[in-house]
Amino acid sequence: MFFEENSIEIENKQWQLINTEQTLLLNSETMRATGYGGCNSFFADYTLEGNQLSIGLIGSTKRLCMENSEESDYFKKLGQVNTFSLEGSTLNLFGEQGLLLQLTPVSQ
Repeated sequence: MFFEENSIEIENKQWQLINTEQTLLLNSETMRATGYGGCNSFFADYTLEGNQLSIGLIGSTKRLCMENSEESDYFKKLGQVNTFSLEGSTLNLFGEQGLLLQLTPVSQ
């Protein structure tokens, strides 16, 4: 079950992909998604309504990194997100094929 307040709970918090350094922040004032992909910082517009979440085209810095296939995969999955759920403190991001990413809040 999804509640309207869930959309408020996921914004303006730093989220981290489980077992990685990759992050996501949804800024409700600017409607921009920002974060860290493992090598580069990224940014994109997003829309959020109820449990519907869509992240637009992702732009990123262009640091040269030895291994960035995980980053490319992360960016690709972010672009496929269409819904989310909160289960406890875990943010689950879903696409057409099911669960794409699981993130937890970063300790402040």
